[in-house]
Amino acid sequence: MKYELSPRELVATLFGLLLIFGLGLWVTWRGPNAELTATRLWLSDGFKWLISGILLVVVVHWEQNSISSVGFRQPAWLDWALIPLVAIAMLLAEQFIGHPLLETLHTEINTSAITFFQELPLYHKIILVVTAGFTEEIMYRGYTIERIEALTNSTTLAVIISTIAFIGVHLPVFGLGNAIQQTIVTLILALVYAWRRNLVALIGAHIILDAIGVILA
Repeated sequence: MKYELSPRELVATLFGLLLIFGLGLWVTWRGPNAELTATRLWLSDGFKWLISGILLVVVVHWEQNSISSVGFRQPAWLDWALIPLVAIAMLLAEQFIGHPLLETLHTEINTSAITFFQELPLYHKIILVVTAGFTEEIMYRGYTIERIEALTNSTTLAVIISTIAFIGVHLPVFGLGNAIQQTIVTLILALVYAWRRNLVALIGAHIILDAIGVILA
């Protein structure tokens, strides 16, 4: 269904997308040799919350829309049920599609980055996982998909652009192997959002997936 943006909404939307694609990518793309440290992670998480907060202010006070326009809607029973189902789907996709694909392409995951995350203190891991679950879903699913769709009248294009942007912020830290694997997982999240238009399932599933990889591993 076509939705025509007002001039005010258009300017606000372009600002919001620039915030995500500009400042959001800058947080991680700070040089190919940038060292991964706990301090860098704290700053990155702080920027994620800052960007997410600004986006919600833009939606409510600049666009004059409800936060439901970026996925904060009353969840139905199906949305709650989708939390474990989506998490399981992503785990299975990693195991049975992602891993064989990496072997076929002779590409490896940056295990040093994964080890670094796993060796963080428990409290930092929890903050990291919760931050990623909330802020990344707001930025790359709720806001990006809704607003790119409004600009282009194409859900497909919105899903593709949001997926590329999400992979882009993770590529500098985890490398090409993880990016290939994450493309599959990210597409699942984007497609579920395009279907349900609700962030609850995605935030919950995202937190579960990251918790398994970072906290329980």
